[in-house]
Amino acid sequence: MEKIFGKTEGLKKSELKRLSNLYRRRIPKEKVLTPELAQVLAGLSQEVGRPISLLLDREGRVVRVGVGDAKDLPIPEGAKGERRLSGFRLLHTHLAKGGLSRPDLSVLFLNRLDSLAALEVEDGRPTTLHLAFLSPPKALEEDWRILPPKPYFQYLEFDHKAEVEALEEELARQARVRELVDGSGERAILVGVDRGEGPEAEAYLSELAELTRTAGGVPVKKVLVFRPHLDPRYLVGLGKLEELKSLAYHENASTLIFGLELTPTQAREIEKATGLKVLDRTQLILDIFALHAKTPEAQTQVELAQLRYLLPRLVGKGKELSRLGG
Repeated sequence: MEKIFGKTEGLKKSELKRLSNLYRRRIPKEKVLTPELAQVLAGLSQEVGRPISLLLDREGRVVRVGVGDAKDLPIPEGAKGERRLSGFRLLHTHLAKGGLSRPDLSVLFLNRLDSLAALEVEDGRPTTLHLAFLSPPKALEEDWRILPPKPYFQYLEFDHKAEVEALEEELARQARVRELVDGSGERAILVGVDRGEGPEAEAYLSELAELTRTAGGVPVKKVLVFRPHLDPRYLVGLGKLEELKSLAYHENASTLIFGLELTPTQAREIEKATGLKVLDRTQLILDIFALHAKTPEAQTQVELAQLRYLLPRLVGKGKELSRLGG
């Protein structure tokens, strides 16, 4: 039986079996959903008394099934880069009216999903469908664009594939414009932390911008966070990381650079929470040394220093030991 994610406690074996059978479902790649899938999801969601989430790929195949809210379904790593969406879309049921919640939309944005749809269920029947896509960076909307809620059958002919392709074309166009303006340097959001230092913290952030340029990066925004007490897991807190992720999206930035030295745990958790490349000041300085090391001996010494610093931060990750900008 295929794995069912989320809040499965208390479900009967027969219910788990029916949930597992959802992996056999497939919808046309251009469709949001089919009448058959809508009916099955609504009936099963009513039976178990919980929301059900399906993660689908661009071929319309169900790749993950979850029970609970959209945030309870872990999203695998998808496509990378500011020109692409993840290649996954999420369809889930709502047992109460109310439309897409803020946590729903955060799942859409933080995972760069192709789309997120919520199907309302009433007495075991599918009713209203809510559908949202990301907004292109610099758009007038928020980070997402919510289409008008309609009875689900009015979305049966909606061309989901064309909508996603148009959005990715716009993402690619904006990326090309950015490269013409800034060159090929890696765009970064710089994050400083003011623990009560005031002007000194601002000066430290300006210095970080100069270091970023020296390393070949493009500092597009500087953010100074006032935080007397650091978060041991996320440094500046999970809420602030979501703001930084949004800022990076609208600035077409792929990297966060922190002025404070991060612990290995913080570096991993911040990258996991944002999906962005994460560096700190020490790593940035090592990158600069590497760029300017001319002799084989100097290059070897710098590479060893980088490895000593990076290895604790790469536990359980398949990332390359790449420097800023390449």
